[in-house]
Amino acid sequence: MASIAMNCSQGSVRKTNQDACCLMVAQSRFGEIVMVVVCDGVGGLCRGELASTMVVDGFAHWFAEELPLLTNRMRCGFDPMIVQQSWDDLLADLNKAIREYGARQNALMGTTFTGLLLCETTYVVGHVGDCRAYVVQGDAIRQITEDQTLLARMRAEGVAEDDQSSQTHLQNVILQAVGTERVLKPAFYVGPGTTGDIYVLCSDGAYKLAGSDGIRSAFARLDPADERMLHEACDQVIAFDLLNGERDNLTIACASAVMPLQDSKGGEQQ
Repeated sequence: MASIAMNCSQGSVRKTNQDACCLMVAQSRFGEIVMVVVCDGVGGLCRGELASTMVVDGFAHWFAEELPLLTNRMRCGFDPMIVQQSWDDLLADLNKAIREYGARQNALMGTTFTGLLLCETTYVVGHVGDCRAYVVQGDAIRQITEDQTLLARMRAEGVAEDDQSSQTHLQNVILQAVGTERVLKPAFYVGPGTTGDIYVLCSDGAYKLAGSDGIRSAFARLDPADERMLHEACDQVIAFDLLNGERDNLTIACASAVMPLQDSKGGEQQ
């Protein structure tokens, strides 16, 4: 069965929480399916908390209403490419809805998005912006997503940026967000995992100070079936960030698939 945990914190400085998150679990004919979504309203724009909530609500509705229809059409086992296409369509619809709502309000709205769908050990990750998805395997961590920021693009192009203040500024420049684009181009990552992998999704407020090493140390060698331990790991990351002066909203959520994948109560959302 799946184990899940999360911590979504407004933090100690911001007056609103522009992060939004959901965890959902359901039983399918392929076994248990888990969805984790983390969104972070874009700072500097209007109503980021509304944009992030609209995307989370859209995916929660998809999980409850559309996913069962998709799995019923899969004839040769769970097909992650069908999920990817469905998510691509859903994100396009949400991008349009947020843009149109913002236009009616004379406001520009947007949110980052990172989502995970896990069926047994097969995962689909969709990604827009600078939230992150990691997988922790034993005491090792791997970042699944690539940041869609100006700093990440410059590094990919081999452009060095040594000044720390410049790096911080470039890291904060997001290349796309749901609700701001005429044509949204999400990134997708699909692959096989192994039993006991722990998938960790977080907003930038949760990883900027902790870094990959901090997240790894919190989740390394945990029992993936022990939700109490997973909750404590999430809390540990958030506590570290706040203690070290993080001023942003902070969200971290995780899921692991532990065999056998049976006895789901289904439809859990937090």
